[in-house]
Amino acid sequence: MLRLSIYLLPILLRIIRDLLQECPVMKAWRILGRPWRLVIIERLMSNPKTFRELMESMPGISSRTLSKALKELRKAGLVERVCDGKRHYYALTDAGRDLKPVIKALRAWGEKWLREPVSAEASQRSP
Repeated sequence: MLRLSIYLLPILLRIIRDLLQECPVMKAWRILGRPWRLVIIERLMSNPKTFRELMESMPGISSRTLSKALKELRKAGLVERVCDGKRHYYALTDAGRDLKPVIKALRAWGEKWLREPVSAEASQRSP
């Protein structure tokens, strides 16, 4: 019986992992849970911004990190790159704009339950 359990454990772990990967919360977290992703989306909530404007609004982020994050958010369908004829801007898609209440809820939860509330200035320094 013990041998059977040892052989079944990897199979059971694979099944559990596969089930978790199908969970909508886990799918969303794989995109949004990476460093800077929610901060970028929050910065784009008010209006589209150029790459430079995003860099300036997030002290501490490197241009390489921002570029990679924007690429991933574009691939996920949350951000789009638009051109007005002169400059390129990054803007939220409908799916990205739908995250506004989620971000507000996360902020409210953090302010209520985290011991040291994060100031607006501190949130600009790091994700």
